[in-house]
Amino acid sequence: MRDVKSVQAMNTTSWPLLEGTHPTRNIPRPERRSLLPVAFIQEFKISGDRSTANYDAVVAQLDIDSNRPAGLIVHTAGWDENGGVFRIFDVWETAEHAERFMRERLQPILDQGPTNPDDVAGPDREDIYDLHHVVRG
Repeated sequence: MRDVKSVQAMNTTSWPLLEGTHPTRNIPRPERRSLLPVAFIQEFKISGDRSTANYDAVVAQLDIDSNRPAGLIVHTAGWDENGGVFRIFDVWETAEHAERFMRERLQPILDQGPTNPDDVAGPDREDIYDLHHVVRG
């Protein structure tokens, strides 16, 4: 059974969004580089096991609660029962902020390998896109 495939599942290759297009899902990154905020999303289909061991281990090492990445507006992760997925959703000040975080902080952790080595499949959906409008509370 497959449990939640955390961001750590990307440990076998470099971060695909840094290279322009995801190698197997053909996800283009935003064409224009601007100061617009961007959304980053990953989704993992829900299967029988709902372990978040890999996700939790990565988040603990990142320590984003007390060491916030530059440019991060919000990070969320949770179960979407209606959509049938575990979703990671971030909003960043710019694509450059997101890419720098992924390259400098996230990828070195992913390179260490997953906490649960039986659970290494990547996300079923991954995307980054410009946002038209952001309201801050």
